[in-house]
Amino acid sequence: MKDTDGLYVEVRPSGKKIWRMRYGIKQVDNILTFGEYPAVSLKDARTMRDEAKKRIAVGIKPESPKQANRAAEVQTQNTFSYIAQEWIAQRRKEHRSDKTLSGIESRLRRLVLPFIGNMEMEQIQAQTLLSVIKRIEAKGTVETAHRVLNICGQIFRYAVVTGRASRDPSSDLKGALLSVKARHFSTVTKSKDIGPLLLACEGYQGSKVVRIGLLISALTFVRPGELRQMEWIEIDFD
Repeated sequence: MKDTDGLYVEVRPSGKKIWRMRYGIKQVDNILTFGEYPAVSLKDARTMRDEAKKRIAVGIKPESPKQANRAAEVQTQNTFSYIAQEWIAQRRKEHRSDKTLSGIESRLRRLVLPFIGNMEMEQIQAQTLLSVIKRIEAKGTVETAHRVLNICGQIFRYAVVTGRASRDPSSDLKGALLSVKARHFSTVTKSKDIGPLLLACEGYQGSKVVRIGLLISALTFVRPGELRQMEWIEIDFD
């Protein structure tokens, strides 16, 4: 059943009625499908036909609603926000600390996604990413700026290996941020200060495990990491 300007209804053997449009572009005949009647009304089919004619008039091949939806879905899956969540989910599968991942999600949600979350990875250039990181640095949180840049770099590299980005723009930003000032912690160098330190450890009011750890550290002089990973077999009680 024909309508106008190439629009017609194709009746299939099953009884389904499909809106279709016959058109030519670059001397090639094509057929465009708009959907099934009555889910797609005559008014809707004519509107889609008119939109398709506008594209044809300038030499652009029109898309069916199904093709347009698929393209929109692919576009969504290429955004920084989508890939960031996918990257976090991957880290969670690797049994990374929930506390660490929650911190990463918080930083991204507050400091990055409002600015580039809806952008496709290929659209984000080094200058764009730098403007986002500089906002963080301008607040005086230089260390956080470095951490966020590192996180973004990991997300971009994940996008590269999954075929949704061609390169990692964060690699161009080396040296673009202020250096993080090293913090030096005071240490006990005089024998008269050892007694007060041990008394402070003994009187520590926090976790019992931490208090015992402080005292063991004073007796064994091991590094904090060695103390945390110490096993019973390593201790000679005699």
